Order: sequence, then C-alpha cells, then structure tokens
Amino acid sequence: MFASEPSAPQEAPGIIDATLRYRRLTIALTLAGLLLGAIYTVAQSDSYTAVGELVLTDPRGSATFRDGSSVVDFARYVNERVDFAMSGDVLEAAAKADATVGSASDLRDKCSVVSEDSDSVITISCSYSEAPEATAAVDSIVKAYRDTTRAQAEVKAKAAIDALAPEKQALEDKLAALKAEDGSGAYATAVNSATASRLNELEKRTTDILTTKALFGDGTESYDFARVPPTTSGLVTLVRNSVLGAIVGFLVAVLVAWFRADRDPIAEAPNDVAAWIGLPLLGEIEHRFLAGETIDLTGTPESTFQRVTSNLDAVLDGETVLFTPAEAIARHEDVVIKTALVAARAGKRVLLIDGDQTGRSISNLLGLPPGAGLAEFVTGEAPADEATVRLGFGKAGGLGASSLYLMGPGGEPGQAPALFRPTETAEALRELRQSYDLILIDGPPLLVSAGSSVLGQAVDGVVVMIERGTPRATVENARRQLNFLAGEAVGFVFVHGD
Repeated sequence: MFASEPSAPQEAPGIIDATLRYRRLTIALTLAGLLLGAIYTVAQSDSYTAVGELVLTDPRGSATFRDGSSVVDFARYVNERVDFAMSGDVLEAAAKADATVGSASDLRDKCSVVSEDSDSVITISCSYSEAPEATAAVDSIVKAYRDTTRAQAEVKAKAAIDALAPEKQALEDKLAALKAEDGSGAYATAVNSATASRLNELEKRTTDILTTKALFGDGTESYDFARVPPTTSGLVTLVRNSVLGAIVGFLVAVLVAWFRADRDPIAEAPNDVAAWIGLPLLGEIEHRFLAGETIDLTGTPESTFQRVTSNLDAVLDGETVLFTPAEAIARHEDVVIKTALVAARAGKRVLLIDGDQTGRSISNLLGLPPGAGLAEFVTGEAPADEATVRLGFGKAGGLGASSLYLMGPGGEPGQAPALFRPTETAEALRELRQSYDLILIDGPPLLVSAGSSVLGQAVDGVVVMIERGTPRATVENARRQLNFLAGEAVGFVFVHGD
C-alpha cells in the first residue's frame, strides 16, 4: 500500500556529488598535494640548474661513410645523438676531464639531455648545489660529446678509406706493371679504359670521404657556454608549486571519489531504500525537525510525524513497535517521541520506552530521573507503575488534552542490560499490552548494538530509520538483520536534509 513503485537502477553519481560525498578524502588529498608541492620546492631551493644548447650538424644530403647513397632520417639521428650524449663513453670522458663534476654516475643522476621534435638543437641540463658546478658539468659533457664524436668520425672515415685501399692499390700496381713493360712510355694507350675509370671513381670516393669528415667535424654547428637562467623568487616558486600540488591532489581526489561512489552507491531518495530493503516508506523526516536541543511536548508535531503515525496504524498488526536506526542518526529519538505525541494526541494510551541502555537519548532529552525502568520491570525487580512516569499536557492545535507514559531503560549504564533475556522481555511486553493501546520503543542502532536485535524478538513490528547518504551495503545489511527478528519489519522512515 505504501511501498514505493519499483525504481530504475540508480544512476551513476555525478562528479560534484561524489566529491561532496567524500569531502574528507578530497580535502585530505588536496592538502597532501599542497604539502608535497611545498616540500619539493624547499628541497630544490638550494639547487642550481645550468642549461646549454648544442646545435647539431645536419647530415642530410651529405655522403655517408658506407655506401654513399643512404639518406639519414634526421629525427632519428637527433634522438640517437641525445642518447649518445648520455652514454657511458661520453659521461666517463666528461668526469675524467673535470673531477669537480663528480663521477659518471653523478652526471647521469644530475644531468639530462633532451631535444625538440624537428629541431637540430639538443639541450643539456645539470642541477648542482652550486652554480659553477652546474655550468662546469654541462660544459664537460658538451666537450666530451664533441671530442668523442670527432674521434668516431675519424675512425669511420679511416675505415671507409681503408676499405677502398686494396682495390685502389691493385689498380695502381696494374698500371705500374704496364708501364714497366712498355719502355717507350706509350703505356697509357695500353691501359684498359674501364680500369682507369674505376681508379678515378675510387679517388673521387676517397676525396668525398675526407671532405665529409672535414665538414662534419665534431658533429656540431655551435654551442653557447652553459649558464644558469634567472629564476623567480623563492616565495613565488613556493606558492606556484604548492598551488600546482594542491590542484593535482584535488584532481586525484575527485577521480578516486567518483570511482568509489560508483562502486558503492548511497541512498539519495526513498525509492533507493525501498528497492534495497523491500519495505514500505512510512514517512520522510527532514533534519531541521530533529535539530532542536529540546522538544516541545505541548506543541503540535509537524505533519510529517502525523503521516508516520497514520501509516504505522495502517500497517501494524499489534500494539508494540520498535524504532531503530540502521546506523547512528543524530537526534533520531525525536522521530519516536513525536510519533508517540501524535498518537497520544489522537486519544490513544501510549507508552514510550527508552530501550537504549547505553545512549539513553530519550531519558536525557525528556529529563527522566534515574530509577527503575525497563531492566527492572523485565527482571521483576519493579512493577510497571513504579517503572513508568506519566506526562500530561493540555490542548494544542485542535488536539485534545492527553497523557504520555514514559519508561526509562533502567539498570546501570555500561552494565549488561536485563533486556538481553529475550523470553523475559517478551513476557514483560505482553503484560504491558494489557494497559496501553500503543507501545513505542526507541532502540539502539540495529547494526551497532545487540539491544535492538533482542527487542526485535519481542515486539509486533519493527520500523527502521535510514538516513540519506547511507551506503547501499548498509541498507542491505539492515534488511538481512531484520530477517532474523521475530517482530515483523513494517516499514522505514527516511531522514534527509532537504
């Protein structure tokens, strides 16, 4: 009758909703990012970075040392040169040339070489605690790079020329032999034209290799000595890096929150709870109706509580009802008290029992004095009239004068309550049914305390209170716990902030 219509699957939460849901996580990660940015800035504050730009010689269109026909892919060539600049050979040579820059391993840790796409410039950067050390390291790497490159070019040129030497020598020997056999000096006419042509080709190839080597040189066009670029003030850098760290932390937090919210949906509306718990909605209560430090027993409860009472009458088959939040809800006891007030104003003889031995919320809110209560009544230590307090109030809002009867939890806080005896508790409630039209019991959180589970075995009906934002897993756990109770779960009350 009051159950919600079957609802469509809950939509995935939006980024803003997820962020607000996990706002503590968001704040924590944002602050962590800010702190890391500040720490990084402080750690780098005593470091100087020197930069040097080396312009490479463009090898395109020049003869190569092997077959004279391949065209160098310049982008690949530049990348190879970048790797070569950080190779062990170059770094070892740089460290050996200048001991102040440290070992090759130090250079590898403190220096880097990069290049831009389609650009013949490679940039060498080194960070040291002192500016002179940083510039010396860059200059040492550049010098070692140029010396090593020139040496490689010499080796490759020599290898290429040496490869041509045997054939060239054979042709020259052949010409010398022909000349020796022809004493008249007419040897030129006897030389095979193909042999002479081939010898000329080899001579040209040798000349090209030597020319290419000379033009290539150390493989660089120019180099400006390393320098330490001017930097912004320490405070500006600190603020900038801290803000960047906070932004990164916030973005990470948003992504984590969105992922977690999607994996663990929460109750945003009564339809969500109805679908997950399988019970009818008895009413919706806004937080603002539960926010007062005191409760007005002489006033007229809000219409939302009248609706809860009316719906409860329609679904309850019996006189005893346990109200229990699935998890702790601030001022949840107001729901039970105001429901009892509405029923009492309607002319019913109502008993309101504080069944929360630990929290004692109703007793504290209504000012019940310590004394005999439910625990003593269950154990037979006190009769019902001694454990009960009567509150009378006059007419209000068109409702007649009436009375509300109260029973505290009894016992001593922190001690195992007598109501943990299910058989005696059920018998005590059966006795109370003879004197009251409706008995409302405020129990502790269902999933936190065993008290509500024991009381749930002795009542006719159970009403569970669910707060907006409760995870689906919690609602489903409450449903499973209700299945173990003898009392019938008759519905739920949805508490929200709107």
